[in-house]
Amino acid sequence: MPGTLRFEMSDLKPIIEFADVQRAAGKPFVKPYQSETGGNPCLLLVHDQGVYLMSGATERQKTPDGAKCVVAYAEGCDPTKGEFDDWYDNARDIVGGDDFAEAVDLAFFADALRGGAVAIEIKMSKKTYRMRAVMPRRRAA
Repeated sequence: MPGTLRFEMSDLKPIIEFADVQRAAGKPFVKPYQSETGGNPCLLLVHDQGVYLMSGATERQKTPDGAKCVVAYAEGCDPTKGEFDDWYDNARDIVGGDDFAEAVDLAFFADALRGGAVAIEIKMSKKTYRMRAVMPRRRAA
């Protein structure tokens, strides 16, 4: 199962900003089912139809038509792109077969955005995960 999820900051930026506005306004955040953490400002790492991040605020961030929540899919795990076997197998290989929602501290994402990160990578293992902000490459002088 171990693998790495990659999320582009351009996709995450509106989600992070929405969640940060909710945090600043003192709005509540969810505590995912069977989660030890939650209720604190967070994004939710979700595996169901694909693997994605979304705001963890109880006030949902909706698409302009109001039909769906705004989400940012991990590379290769987006059901709106590619064939079913591609995204489904990629998601299963990286995070396993069970659906889940995990609260991930909003501060990490907000700091990465302010610091100029271009992507977030989440390295998964069977019991834990590790996140890192991917910074732009510097040009040689």
